[in-house]
Amino acid sequence: MDTDVNSGSVDRHSAFGMFFRKSLVVFQDMSFEQVARLQHSLGEYLTASTGQSGSAGERAADRQVVGLSQINQLIDQEVETVESSRCLLPPTEYQKVLDYLESLAPAALKIHYLSYLNCLRMGEFIGAVDHLHKYFDYFMGSEAARGSLLQYAVLNLAALYSRFGFHQEAVDALNEVIRTARRLNDHECLIQAQHWLYVISKNSV
Repeated sequence: MDTDVNSGSVDRHSAFGMFFRKSLVVFQDMSFEQVARLQHSLGEYLTASTGQSGSAGERAADRQVVGLSQINQLIDQEVETVESSRCLLPPTEYQKVLDYLESLAPAALKIHYLSYLNCLRMGEFIGAVDHLHKYFDYFMGSEAARGSLLQYAVLNLAALYSRFGFHQEAVDALNEVIRTARRLNDHECLIQAQHWLYVISKNSV
């Protein structure tokens, strides 16, 4: 959403201009869950007002409210929130919010990483693996990206295996990471993989 009301289309000193600026401030201070609820409410209102039936009209209206860049910003903020264990919604309710936002903006594929983190909260291994694969498939869409990100995708998979107690699978994945990191001279990834091997060997004793 464009926050500039001086573009000529809106007079910042008019009643609507002042309302518009105030609305932007309020919107930017809203939480992830509040934005999702706002989208849903506006979609229902617009559907009822225009007599549209079905989800297509609702989704088209919702996409006008929050653009892809705004959704990605919200996702980045929510990743920090979930990783720091400050998410207030129960995991099952939170996943409903994520699924709804994914239906609104399927191009915002970073939401799969957020769903991956939420699956960890629920202890859902299959869902976590699925969303992790979808997330890295998005970033490895080109040959160059696959060559530079593959080791990090496998590193995250190894950490996931370890978290759910699949230690041998984690070790096998980490050995693959180490081979790839050495081949690419990726010292940072190599250090992380070796650290995880140490952690797993220590916990397996």
